[in-house]
Amino acid sequence: QLAFQNRINSDKEFADAWDREIGRIEKEMLSNQIEKHLVPLDVYAYNYSVKKLLAFKAIIPLFGNHQKKNTDSKSSAETYVTTSDGKVTGIIDLIQESNDGIDIIDYKTGSILDKYSSDKPKDEYVLQIKIYAALYHDMHGEWPMKLMLIGINSEHFSIDVDSTECSNLLIQVKRTLDNINEQIEAGLQPEEFAQPSPEACLYCL
Repeated sequence: QLAFQNRINSDKEFADAWDREIGRIEKEMLSNQIEKHLVPLDVYAYNYSVKKLLAFKAIIPLFGNHQKKNTDSKSSAETYVTTSDGKVTGIIDLIQESNDGIDIIDYKTGSILDKYSSDKPKDEYVLQIKIYAALYHDMHGEWPMKLMLIGINSEHFSIDVDSTECSNLLIQVKRTLDNINEQIEAGLQPEEFAQPSPEACLYCL
């Protein structure tokens, strides 16, 4: 986010920003009984140095070539969006505003590509960012010009905005929520909602 805001343009600026963010996070963790034993992160976080290097490599392409192209551009990080009825909400990682319009950017901590295709992003990531576009429109009455997925390994994938498709996805999400609530009110037991699978249960103890 700092790189998109043109606040990091060198390895020195990255190192300083990294140390500030790590310090802030470690301070929060020290006040948490569950997390304080994981401080310092450079000792206890898995592959700490590798993650730092990947983060640096991910933002190198942004050095000096993003906001400088348009001095009127501005960005908003971690922006809360919701429908007017409050049924569907989300937090957009970064909204980039310029004279050309709105770009919605979503960061992922791993690869954004489908494991069966080297040139296609994961369906769930595409679905999520398209719903973000519909949520933004629902709040502000304006459609974004572009949607972008960015992975930690420098993968970038731009997605065109189809307003009809995005609107229909949001309607579908609302209908799914209504359907679940109706089943709960009808007395359906929690066990009947379960969908166990190797993928769904992979990280459960």
